Amino acid sequence: MKVSTGIVYQLLDARGAPLYVGVSADPAERIRQHRFTRAWWPQVVDVVLSERLPRADAEALERDLIRTLQPRHNIADRFGMTAVEIARACGQAIYRERAHA
Repeated sequence: MKVSTGIVYQLLDARGAPLYVGVSADPAERIRQHRFTRAWWPQVVDVVLSERLPRADAEALERDLIRTLQPRHNIADRFGMTAVEIARACGQAIYRERAHA
């Protein structure tokens, strides 16, 4: 059985402050996606990569780094929720607001 793995990446600004922390099995591709889709990309001057880890360990490291470093462009884990959980919560709140409007 093949074990899923991931690499944690940190995107840093000119002062070394973290802009974004993420995890991906293919960080080069994921970083490329950020480059073409994120308005904050021009601020990135350095990338720090972890070693390849089992996926669960990589995700735990990502969460810990986000909570500790508070990267400017990470939102989800600041609230102790995944991005999917936040989207669901927002969708439910929007639905409730529309239902009561």
